[in-house]
Amino acid sequence: KAQQELDDWQACSRVSGGTLNHAKTATWICEHVWSDDHWRMRIDKSLPGTLHLEDEEGVRRPIKRLKPTEDHKILGVHITADHTWKAQTAQLREQGVAFAARVRTRKNKIKSDVWFATKSMIWASFSYPLRALTLSWENWNSIMSPVLEVCLPRPGFARNFPRVVLFGPHRYQGQGLPH
Repeated sequence: KAQQELDDWQACSRVSGGTLNHAKTATWICEHVWSDDHWRMRIDKSLPGTLHLEDEEGVRRPIKRLKPTEDHKILGVHITADHTWKAQTAQLREQGVAFAARVRTRKNKIKSDVWFATKSMIWASFSYPLRALTLSWENWNSIMSPVLEVCLPRPGFARNFPRVVLFGPHRYQGQGLPH
């Protein structure tokens, strides 16, 4: 059934003038098994099944198969079948560290410039992949801490400014920083 769905998807893409790039395509084949009192994912490659996709020359080739713990970058987001998000969390943290380093070295004359840049620039970079992720509070704090450490003092906030106020909506007198 999965192969038929993939074939239909590829056919629809071609009819509309698009294509599925074989080199950028990967698949996970997962099985969930009941173990004691919860479901767990089998992560071995012994599960049967291979999906095929036509390449640019029209030759059917098998799609690269990944373990559920392996990430694959899809539309700029590192996805894993087991939803651990390690690669994506690391990438977002690197973006935050780089942004904080740029802010740290700049002399801003207007205090609100840093806060505006935080909300409009780095948050814009974070918001796209976050729609596809489910991060723990600890992961999100590890991503945001380098940004907030540098960007809170510049406009006059204390580094340990209450996060409930920082992330709270404007209608409740919060700062409206999305989280």
